[in-house]
Amino acid sequence: MPAGSQLAKKLDVGLGQVKRNVSGRLIAGIAPEQWLFIGAQDVSFSTSDVAADDGDGAGPLVTIVSLTHSTALIRLVGHDSAKILRKLCGINFDDRVTPNHFALRTSMARIVFSLIREDVAAMGKRSIPSYLILCDRSAGQYLFNILLDAGQEFEIDIQGFAHDDASLTSI
Repeated sequence: MPAGSQLAKKLDVGLGQVKRNVSGRLIAGIAPEQWLFIGAQDVSFSTSDVAADDGDGAGPLVTIVSLTHSTALIRLVGHDSAKILRKLCGINFDDRVTPNHFALRTSMARIVFSLIREDVAAMGKRSIPSYLILCDRSAGQYLFNILLDAGQEFEIDIQGFAHDDASLTSI
């Protein structure tokens, strides 16, 4: 769907941008004319989420593909998370270049992945940088191990999967 279409305007998420909609789904503009929706398993997704009329009564051609079982998702959180990513990826992770609510597709350790920055709130303090890393499931363990290795000097720690965190469940 074209970036200037009614549907793109309804989503209100441009290329490289991220936001949450009213249902709590995370919407990321990860490539030209391509959006990624991430939400809880119990939140269904339908064409009404993206329905729009471009003025000719027919509406745009929209292709919806579920990536639920084909994608691995890793969340990297902490003030040193950008330092870990810098070691593996040629992206500038300065806050002015890749601020909170930023998305892109790039590569790390020869793996193509989508990267979404969505900082987490800290009680009474400034937010903590947080990066969602999405890659093909077949490369998930490899990428996870690479991140652990790169994060050793920063004392990276595995905290596991949080079932109550809607941003970490199915895509």
